[in-house]
Amino acid sequence: MITFIRHGKTTYNDQRLFSGQIDCDLSKQGIEDTKKVKLEDYDYYYCSELKRTHQTLKYLKGDVNGDGEIDFIDVLTLK
Repeated sequence: MITFIRHGKTTYNDQRLFSGQIDCDLSKQGIEDTKKVKLEDYDYYYCSELKRTHQTLKYLKGDVNGDGEIDFIDVLTLK
């Protein structure tokens, strides 16, 4: 099974700015929203190199502080 998840709300979203490839963090609201979602256990996790995607994955995996290590495959290595 493949599941696609977009990153949580960012600090740029709060300012109504477009971030594109700018490496911004999740906002407080983005963190709280992400913590509410339960992610099933998969064999592999893929995400981009951006902080907001790493943070989203960490919170989805139950890292309540967002500072733990999560194994994932960076999509840039797939090119």
